[in-house]
Amino acid sequence: GKTLKGIVLDWSDAERKGLQLAIGEKLCDKLLIGCKVHYGRSYQRVADKISSPLPNQTRCLSREAFCIISRAIPLQKSKSDVMKLFNSLKGAVNIGEIPNVTVPAEVLDHWKEIAAAWKEATHWVEWWTRLPHLRMLCDAFRDPSSAYERAPRDTNGVERINQDSKQSFPTCLKMAMEYVYKKDKCLALSYIAAEKQFS
Repeated sequence: GKTLKGIVLDWSDAERKGLQLAIGEKLCDKLLIGCKVHYGRSYQRVADKISSPLPNQTRCLSREAFCIISRAIPLQKSKSDVMKLFNSLKGAVNIGEIPNVTVPAEVLDHWKEIAAAWKEATHWVEWWTRLPHLRMLCDAFRDPSSAYERAPRDTNGVERINQDSKQSFPTCLKMAMEYVYKKDKCLALSYIAAEKQFS
């Protein structure tokens, strides 16, 4: 692991555990980085889900505020600020008390209603606030000797290669091989039928 600068994961606990067995927990804590694109998709899905029961205008405010706060979390420099932001995402901290983040003023007018809806995100927040996930997400929880700033922040390159290797349509060679196989199978069955004198 001496030459490794970082390993970007898409938040799979199974993948993390596998790497932990391979290179050790200490090195994992230092090298593992979470994919920012997968994190973004996650908080956007949750924002949609928890905001959907709210009335139309409040729903839009709720979703926007949830995304603004979630986007700000990886940028925080102190652990307490990270935790305060996460706690606001489950409705436990008043949005007016959160540091370094500006949400639309109208959100405060509807905060009681929005906070009640955001309580549905409690399990999501608890998952993200597990220490291994916090280390992969926020500089504030990461080992100061890690080379995080030099590592990529997403797994898009790998996913693109995977996508290119899995064509959604059959190739000409594949179709030709399937045709030859079926023709050969048909001829073999005809030969067996003739040999056994089946009609």
